[in-house]
Amino acid sequence: MDDPAGVQRDAKVIGMDQETDLAVIKIESDHALPAAKLGNSDSTQVGDWVLAIGSPFGLSETVTAGIISAKGRNIVPWTPVPKLHPDRCRHQPG
Repeated sequence: MDDPAGVQRDAKVIGMDQETDLAVIKIESDHALPAAKLGNSDSTQVGDWVLAIGSPFGLSETVTAGIISAKGRNIVPWTPVPKLHPDRCRHQPG
């Protein structure tokens, strides 16, 4: 059974990581809810298109698209999480 379009549910924050701006939430329901299919970052390659949807830094409903320009760069030496690096592309004449 699926909820009708537009139904909103309350969620409880189970955990969060400010360094990566990610959170785990729990939604209570009397029936199974559909799950989002997540990709595997291990299988990405430089040049792949990526899409990020979320609400980073307190901004609401953001969507960013880009191309992975590198994997595993050590931009911030103390960052323990390997990161993907999507760069925005724009046309540069000449």
